[in-house]
Amino acid sequence: MSSFRFWRCLLLSFCVVTFCVSVVSAQHKSITPTTSFTVSGHVRNPGRFSLKGLQDYPKQIEDSVMVIDKKGMVKTTLYHVQGVLLTDVLNAADIQMADNRDYNRLAVILTASDGYTNVYSWNELYNTPVGKAVYIVTSVNDSAPGDYNGAILVFSNRDLVSGRRHMKALQNVEVRLLTPAE
Repeated sequence: MSSFRFWRCLLLSFCVVTFCVSVVSAQHKSITPTTSFTVSGHVRNPGRFSLKGLQDYPKQIEDSVMVIDKKGMVKTTLYHVQGVLLTDVLNAADIQMADNRDYNRLAVILTASDGYTNVYSWNELYNTPVGKAVYIVTSVNDSAPGDYNGAILVFSNRDLVSGRRHMKALQNVEVRLLTPAE
């Protein structure tokens, strides 16, 4: 009878471990690296932007960038970071609104290849210091464009908790006009 208990315990342990591994795997979607992203929505010039094409934009350089998690702990530090401002890309796409008051209802929605999403308001990007530090990263540690894991990163260097909007593998930037609550 003790042999039966042993095999039953072993089988139960195996089932528990298998279940735990599948739950953890389901929580971590794989990130497909990106070398380009689209800009769509309320813009005059929608299209695809590549890492190579971003080299034509004014470069922004940060010596080091700390990614800080929700507990205030440094999750990672990126060194020798080069990128372009998100606002420079949005200016090239040429956001268009019929009424100037509609800019107050614009959301800029960034989506990564794994579905991770960040949202900025137009006012946040153009009327606060945050907008002068939201970067689409083209190089980390002086690497060649696209050599960094995840290829196209986005981060906001003025956020107090920067980890929430640290994005890997940018795939799409949508400029969306939010409808007013009725």
